[in-house]
Amino acid sequence: MKKVQFAVEGVKGKQRPRARIVHGHAVIYTPKETKEFEKKIADAYRAAGGRKFDNDVPLRMLVMIFHGVPKSDSRKKREAKLQHLSRPMKTPDP
Repeated sequence: MKKVQFAVEGVKGKQRPRARIVHGHAVIYTPKETKEFEKKIADAYRAAGGRKFDNDVPLRMLVMIFHGVPKSDSRKKREAKLQHLSRPMKTPDP
């Protein structure tokens, strides 16, 4: 099994699909910012030597996301998180 590691800066949450009415029918689309970030991830994967997988090949993936301490935290909470006494928590869908 080949291991490919890469990093992508500026992670944003994936936006929800949008819908609009065109000629009386709903058209679902992915927001532009999400498409651009997905392309950035794919480009980083390919640049790290990644290759395209067949649809029937199982794939194992480990995703690690790092966020800073929120500015809205109290001084006490912030210090605890910076000293690794407590872990920063962020909702996946803000």
